[in-house]
Amino acid sequence: MLVGSLDDLFDIATANAIEKMKLVEDKKFLEMQRQKGRPGCMMGVDKVLYDREVRAQERQEKAALRKRRYEEQNFECSDIIEESNENDIVLVEAGNENVVIPLEKNCLHTECKKRRGTKSIIIPRLLAALDNAKVSDGMAVHILVAAAEALGHCVEELVINRSTIHRIRQQNRSAEFKDISTEFKEKANANGAF
Repeated sequence: MLVGSLDDLFDIATANAIEKMKLVEDKKFLEMQRQKGRPGCMMGVDKVLYDREVRAQERQEKAALRKRRYEEQNFECSDIIEESNENDIVLVEAGNENVVIPLEKNCLHTECKKRRGTKSIIIPRLLAALDNAKVSDGMAVHILVAAAEALGHCVEELVINRSTIHRIRQQNRSAEFKDISTEFKEKANANGAF
């Protein structure tokens, strides 16, 4: 009898705690905790469940954002309303006004296909110009896309993104460093410094 009442001995809630509680969930939890075997014990389960639900909600929000961006991108790509076969010119709806833009023959299409670009336009001279102007990788993307569009290139076919520009810049700087260091070593060996 004494052993069976030991669990009740450690009930730290006041005798009239249920009357004082306003939330129904708290009342149910206290009632479950006072039952034999304590099924109302929390032991970290709620924290794990809460974290799982938060991650699921974040995944759903990110998926909805990706879907909305994809739909907006497809909407922008479907703005091409008329093709002219005579001069390879496309009439594009831009806001409230129509603009005529000359494009390459291989870029005339009415639907945008979701694929990566394959043509690289980044050369060492371009990288040196971007470095001299102290243009960041992100701003370089905007500049290169605007320049490619102004020159009439199909931007979807070009490899222009921040990570590619960053990687090519690092490779170019590494190659320049190796060239400069080997040239320095050759000059030093010729002068007898080493």
